[in-house]
Amino acid sequence: MKKFFKYLGLGVLGMFILFIIIGMSGNSDTSTSNSSVSQESAPVAEKSQGPDYVVSVAELSAEFENNGLSASQKYEDKLVRVSGVVGNIDEDIMGTPYVIVHDPSDEYQFDGVQCMFKRGDTSQLTSLSKGERITVEGYLADEVILNILVRNCQVVK
Repeated sequence: MKKFFKYLGLGVLGMFILFIIIGMSGNSDTSTSNSSVSQESAPVAEKSQGPDYVVSVAELSAEFENNGLSASQKYEDKLVRVSGVVGNIDEDIMGTPYVIVHDPSDEYQFDGVQCMFKRGDTSQLTSLSKGERITVEGYLADEVILNILVRNCQVVK
């Protein structure tokens, strides 16, 4: 009976190690969680380069609502300048600061553009206030649940 439990323990340990290896080799792009989007894999916005698209939150949201697949293909990994009003200013569970930018004409403001900044880069966000008009630039990742996700953001004005 001792041998049985010894081999059972080794088998459980082996399965645990296998799950860890599989988990480490997984692709984070297939996750729908806002916090799992890698900041390091996104292109870095450069101030000297102009945006590929300049849109309002309302225009961007309308394109995703009309045809999400087409909008994703059009905007994905493109430098996008988005204007709207500040909603939430916070950090996700990984410590990545973000601002949710809403359409100023949307009184309910359930959805918007979630602008993810680099970890530790809160200097651009500390002076912002909810309801303030804002323009940000970043690389559009995709639509995630209620928000359109933009990585490597910078406040333009």
